[in-house]
Amino acid sequence: MAMTYHLDVVSAEQQMFSGLVEKIQVTGSGR
Repeated sequence: MAMTYHLDVVSAEQQMFSGLVEKIQVTGSGR
């Protein structure tokens, strides 16, 4: 059985995603 996590993706204005995921990949800048 795969390990799952509850992920919430939000901005200052709204919730964009809420649900179970098996993996995530995050990219961004280090400003």
